[in-house]
Amino acid sequence: MVLGISTATASGKTNPNKNYNVSSASLIEGYTQAKTTYDANLLSALLHEDVVMRTGRQNQVLKHGKSELIRFYKQNPNVKLNCVTSCEMLSVCYNVVMARVDLQFPNFVQQNYLTMERNNKGEWKITQINMFYI
Repeated sequence: MVLGISTATASGKTNPNKNYNVSSASLIEGYTQAKTTYDANLLSALLHEDVVMRTGRQNQVLKHGKSELIRFYKQNPNVKLNCVTSCEMLSVCYNVVMARVDLQFPNFVQQNYLTMERNNKGEWKITQINMFYI
């Protein structure tokens, strides 16, 4: 299954009444919205409590947990990224989905590989993020 979503720029409009945790596709939509508008509250609702974000920097791997990510977004509340976004479902297996969300900037692409899991309440949460810059 391949799902592709593209948007030209971040609109900055988050629907406060929308539940982004009802499906893996809506979770990706919410993640893209939170990433491009630095919406800390939305991002917090999408992330599992034990989420780990990994990104490489020179000869090391940086790891950040949920509280660090949310704190960073709260410290930068008025950021609106001007980028083109796209996503692709890479693998779907019942309660686990792997997807790639790309943020295309003029000089580089930020690739976000997400692992999403559905819990016993039927809610989808992001449990792992691996970020690459190409």
